[in-house]
Amino acid sequence: MKVECLIVDDEIALAETTCEYFNMFEVTTAFVTTADECERFVDAHEPSLILLDINLGNASGFDLCKKLRLSTQIPILFISARSSDDDVLIALNIGGDDYIQKPYTLSILLAKVKAVLKRVGSSSGKQEEVLEFGQIQIDTQLHRVRVNGADIQLTTMEYKLFCHI
Repeated sequence: MKVECLIVDDEIALAETTCEYFNMFEVTTAFVTTADECERFVDAHEPSLILLDINLGNASGFDLCKKLRLSTQIPILFISARSSDDDVLIALNIGGDDYIQKPYTLSILLAKVKAVLKRVGSSSGKQEEVLEFGQIQIDTQLHRVRVNGADIQLTTMEYKLFCHI
């Protein structure tokens, strides 16, 4: 089963409740509680969207986002109780696509998640699509661009512009 949304949050009760709510409204969702679990999950399941908390016990969501951006352009929405402008700016400047402050309303969060999933073309059961133009390959599910088999590192905006042309 393709997971559309991965929640990465060390607040187990909140992650579990959000996951159950999303699944109830047909957004296939799973959750993990650590950065290491997230990396393993992303490698194995390739979710379409990640909801990422900044505080992950002994790890930082900021560091995890930077690491994920080295290999994927999956949309990342930060979810955090931290409300300073600096945190929001850092999150967006390191590759986050949005910043949602806790506590959030589940219905509003679900609407935001569905909007992003619609934009990236996710739907349960949709097969992965790789477009090829000579030596260039564009993986529209993983938001990756490869030239001669080598991954090209693009920011989210660069990827969107590249695919738009």
